[in-house]
Amino acid sequence: MTLSTADSFGMPDSRMMLLHWINDGRFQFSSYDTSVKGKQLKAHPKAALLFYWKKTDQVVRVRGAVKKFTAAQTANLRPIKRGSMDERLHDWVFRQSEVIQGTEELEQAMREAQGRYPDDVPLRDWTGYFLTPLSIEFFRTISATVNAERLRFSRRRPSGQWIAERLTP
Repeated sequence: MTLSTADSFGMPDSRMMLLHWINDGRFQFSSYDTSVKGKQLKAHPKAALLFYWKKTDQVVRVRGAVKKFTAAQTANLRPIKRGSMDERLHDWVFRQSEVIQGTEELEQAMREAQGRYPDDVPLRDWTGYFLTPLSIEFFRTISATVNAERLRFSRRRPSGQWIAERLTP
């Protein structure tokens, strides 16, 4: 999926992410709390998700409010628990989006971490996020004459009633 956030100037910022799952009507993903996206979500806890399936020519857009997992929920994140030792070392060493001089710097940091954590690697600032949708829009190609169909489901509050609307493609 594509996750879009906004920086302190309101400038959009998008990146590809993995969606862990959808549970209780909320989209769940994870990242570093100190990454650019983590800082942006802390300052402006709203985001948009975009899913595209080329094979079926379908798009789903989601917009909503974002909330961090609790520490207990983060500790139970399956991707963290399943990661290999190398993946966990990578997560410990690599500081997303920080400026580096070259790959040698990362290789040296990995060697140091391997020596420091031979058996287990502590979790750094990894956390999970819930995105509770306020709008979900579906777009799909349907025929040569009508071209496409767009449906939007929206609500004003996370606990509010959904409103369904058909939009012009």
